[in-house]
Amino acid sequence: MPEISVIIPTYNYAQYIIETLESVINQTFKDLEIIVVDDGSTDDTKKVLEPYIQAKTIKYIYQNNQGLAAARNTGIKNSQGRSITFLDSDDLFTNDKLLTLRAALKNSPDMAMAYGNHLLWTGQKIYKKPRFSNGRAPSGWILPQLFLKPLMSVPTVLVERKCFEKVGLFNETLSTGEDWEMWQRIAAEFQIMYVDKITAYVRVHPKSMSTNFIKMGENKLKIKQSIYFRYQSKLLANLSQRDIDRSFSEIYIDLSKHQILQGSKQVARKYLKCAYGLDKKSFIRNSWLLLATYMQTLTKILYRIKMSLLNFLTVSDKNLNEKK
Repeated sequence: MPEISVIIPTYNYAQYIIETLESVINQTFKDLEIIVVDDGSTDDTKKVLEPYIQAKTIKYIYQNNQGLAAARNTGIKNSQGRSITFLDSDDLFTNDKLLTLRAALKNSPDMAMAYGNHLLWTGQKIYKKPRFSNGRAPSGWILPQLFLKPLMSVPTVLVERKCFEKVGLFNETLSTGEDWEMWQRIAAEFQIMYVDKITAYVRVHPKSMSTNFIKMGENKLKIKQSIYFRYQSKLLANLSQRDIDRSFSEIYIDLSKHQILQGSKQVARKYLKCAYGLDKKSFIRNSWLLLATYMQTLTKILYRIKMSLLNFLTVSDKNLNEKK
């Protein structure tokens, strides 16, 4: 039985996956298995992986396209490691990522999951500012901090198998945010530790940035509501209701911004009304958004007033000339 299972879900990333895979093969920690779950790729993914499949360097699993959460779950179900980690097929591990996090968990038996820092990169340029630039991030019972905002990036984590046995698999109904939802479920049952070391490079490229922000916001709201109702007592033991309401209000405000950009002013006003009901201060700081939802209507009203005035002045001028 390997100590660590590395699960790499992939979909049409043939141009990146070899570099990703090599970052795992070159780990200083060697007691591992590598599982690549091909989620229905239609490019050359299997072709470029064939040498690794033939050499039995990786376990290759093909499935019809079901989404990222389902691909990760397939990997978990087919894994044997005592601990599990994930690597998206365009990102990289640092060479000592597994050794660093495994040692940290071994030395901290109260912890069941570890996460490190990461850097963004484009394939050529590495952005120097890490995710946690001050070197500090929460450890321990961190559900309250995680509930307020996502903390860890997927390739920076190492999770003991018992976490999945306790809380279950990734939520396959979520197209985004499924990792944040999972980490919160784990954080409600286990302690999580932060290791102050760069453990991954997260690639930034056009495909990774082509995101539906409205769908992301809706999923974030759905996740937050689900976690709140499921773990309300644990959250309220560490957070005030005001903190919780403010965090919901901020999501509604973000959603309203994206709806305005999409031209859905009525939907934006609905979200702003929700934000106002939860946290008036957050709403007041962003009250300009409400004006933005009426700008088109206001422009039409002003145009009509202008045309009415012009018509009135034209008629008045005509009547005045007739009297002369």
